[in-house]
Amino acid sequence: MPNRSAPEEAKRGNEVNMSHFYFVRHGQTVWNVENKICGATDSPLTDKGHEQARVTGRILRDKIDHGEIHIDEILTSPLSRAYDTAVEISRIIQVPVQAEPRLTEQNFGKWEGTARNGVEFAKAKENFVDSYGGGESMMRLAQRIYNLIDDIRKEPEKTYLLVAHNGISRMIESYFRDMSNEEFAAFGIKNAEVVEYQFDGIVPDCRADYDLLCRQLQSLMEGVASDVTILSNAAALLYQTLPKLNWAGFYIASGDELMLGPFQGKTACVRIPRGTGVCGAAAEKDRTVVVENIHEFAGHIACDRDSRSEIVIPVHLDGRLYGVLDVDSPVLNRFRSADREGLERFVSVLEEGLISE
Repeated sequence: MPNRSAPEEAKRGNEVNMSHFYFVRHGQTVWNVENKICGATDSPLTDKGHEQARVTGRILRDKIDHGEIHIDEILTSPLSRAYDTAVEISRIIQVPVQAEPRLTEQNFGKWEGTARNGVEFAKAKENFVDSYGGGESMMRLAQRIYNLIDDIRKEPEKTYLLVAHNGISRMIESYFRDMSNEEFAAFGIKNAEVVEYQFDGIVPDCRADYDLLCRQLQSLMEGVASDVTILSNAAALLYQTLPKLNWAGFYIASGDELMLGPFQGKTACVRIPRGTGVCGAAAEKDRTVVVENIHEFAGHIACDRDSRSEIVIPVHLDGRLYGVLDVDSPVLNRFRSADREGLERFVSVLEEGLISE
């Protein structure tokens, strides 16, 4: 899912966000199909819209079951197209729903029911103090949405899923990054799409230069014809360079198990069956698994009680699973989208140096 972070000027010193929320736009509506502006006018979900909501619910359920995300409560616009989307998702992820009036779509006044791509409407949106003949101006919309986000920000212990509208998504996006008027007017997300937003927070800055890490790894592998040596240096490089880690290393695929390989940190489990724990799940699914809170991950194997979050990335050789890279942190929600992308690139570089059997 896409990820947005608070702007640099909103960050305090060397601190970054560990508090966040998710946003979902409602499913397809009748007026979406008819290319009409909905605004504060209620337009029901189509059958496709209901199914889009259920698909999103199943995606979120899978991530929750694997400890990748956690959601405490759903806040939704009271308009039926958003509320019904929230209910469909709630039934699947088993999280309570609460109507939040501040998430109601912007009232576009005289333009509601007209063509969404109308030239005159597009021009009217450029005036942020225009109430569209009895509707709501962009300025007033910003006031209620920004106030809502500020209130959510005051509850870092809770993770909310907001379900609302495209106009609301546009205003939320503007809270987190600077945009020109043209960018603001053009911004939107797809029906039932999920976006994560991160606040600035209270833990040390964990950003890393993954481009540099990849270049350093390439240099360490140059002329080396030993997987043990390559993996040992790769683990040491990550452990010594990335902040807030308590374990970094490799498990090597061996039949239906993963065997402990080179690592840095405390002593670890020697064997992990495929499908068991975070490493086993990543190997079984052959995909990266990011866990915000390992204590909420079903089947977690507790090798180090200090570990609180984890990322595991499959490693391949000659088209088969070679093993996994496992990185643990004593900080909740340590690994962000930038870490996932950077570590996946790191593994891609690593794979080029491994020796084919």
